[in-house]
Amino acid sequence: MGDYFAECEEHLVSVRGLLLTLERAVGAVETDPGLLEELFRSFHSIKGISGMVELREAEMLAHEMESYLRALRQRDALVSQAGVDALIAGVDALEHVIAARRDNRAAPGIGAAIRQIASVVPAASPGSPVTRLEPGAPPQWIVTFSPSSELNARGINVDAVRNRLRERGTILTAAPRVLPSGISFEFGVAGDLNAEMLESWKSDGISAEPAPAPIAPSEGEGAGGTGGVDPSSPSAAPVQYVRVDLARLDEVMRMIGDLVISRSRLEDTLAPLEARIPAVQWRAVHDNSTAIERQLRDLREGIVRMRLVPVGEICRRMPFVVRDLNRESGAKVQLVLRGQGTEIDKFLIERMMDPILHLVRNAVSHGFESPADRRSAGKPEEGTLTLSASTAGDSVVLEIADDGRGIDAADVARRARLAGLAVPDGPVDAATVLDLICGPGPTTAPAIDPPAPLSTASCRVR
Repeated sequence: MGDYFAECEEHLVSVRGLLLTLERAVGAVETDPGLLEELFRSFHSIKGISGMVELREAEMLAHEMESYLRALRQRDALVSQAGVDALIAGVDALEHVIAARRDNRAAPGIGAAIRQIASVVPAASPGSPVTRLEPGAPPQWIVTFSPSSELNARGINVDAVRNRLRERGTILTAAPRVLPSGISFEFGVAGDLNAEMLESWKSDGISAEPAPAPIAPSEGEGAGGTGGVDPSSPSAAPVQYVRVDLARLDEVMRMIGDLVISRSRLEDTLAPLEARIPAVQWRAVHDNSTAIERQLRDLREGIVRMRLVPVGEICRRMPFVVRDLNRESGAKVQLVLRGQGTEIDKFLIERMMDPILHLVRNAVSHGFESPADRRSAGKPEEGTLTLSASTAGDSVVLEIADDGRGIDAADVARRARLAGLAVPDGPVDAATVLDLICGPGPTTAPAIDPPAPLSTASCRVR
């Protein structure tokens, strides 16, 4: 399950940025096919792995979003604002469903999101492969393979079955299925499979039956079973990284610390021997000790670098947040990201997400004037919110700045007094204002912000 949550988060991070790009294509006659392909792949992957862990709500949501993206890819529909809004609502619902499983809570309702997505999916046309087969097309089958250790010992595994099916026809769909007895693999196949062949396959754990309805080719299958991807292309190359639990890195770091202490003790033990052994031999011992110290230092720095991730992991979520805040508040705010390549410890990234989200929400809710007020003040209607990261020595500095109205110190003090906080009479200095705005209770906004659309933004302190 840990791998499932990690992979879903990777796909959702990618999806958020892609949806913002897709929104800029609303109403356009042509949409970047690569963009639609990437979105489709992410939702298709989420659907597949959600099916494996039996999270049906996530599987259904991803499937519905696939349907709309398929219509866009096949040019049965144009990108519309309603369609983008439906996809974003589906992503929000998907995040909440996955978070509920992670926290061992009941899954939230997905009916509203499903209906919203379904409302933008065009009805299948008479010539659609979803509704009918072309004249003369080969029959379609649902083929199920149930693996076992005995079959595996005979060399019959899912790859062997896939190759066997490709020799007899075209694989249209492929998906794992979790059953009470274990995992099976279900293939949608178009081809001439005769009764004698199917009977001989039963001893290999393969069963087949005619498809109850026409099968639409899914991503990753279809033409040659490769989804149109050239196996020799760079994107089909093996991925050169693995996920490592932070706890394992912490354990390695602890062992390195023990080694440093042991080396220091060894040096203390050897020091009295310097006067008792020849200088040539002592020089060799000293050189080896120094080399071990240098190697341990390099090893420690290497482990530390393994824990570092780009600040961009936080930044990638922010355009999606600002987009939603613009729609909620009616503001016009553009987000400028700087220094996304600055690296910081993964442990800190996870714990900084909520505070950074909260500061971004505050900037939009409290910092920016309405477009009319900005025009009156001689400013552009669209405000600028800048999120930048930089290094200062061995520290990382994160800055969130906006070109809004700024902080009215007198108003902050007045609101704090109304809330019953102890505030000195007269003008207040910057340090006092900072303490007041960072503490719970007072707010300068006319109303408290609505709940954040993203599940991670749970902090509501003003």
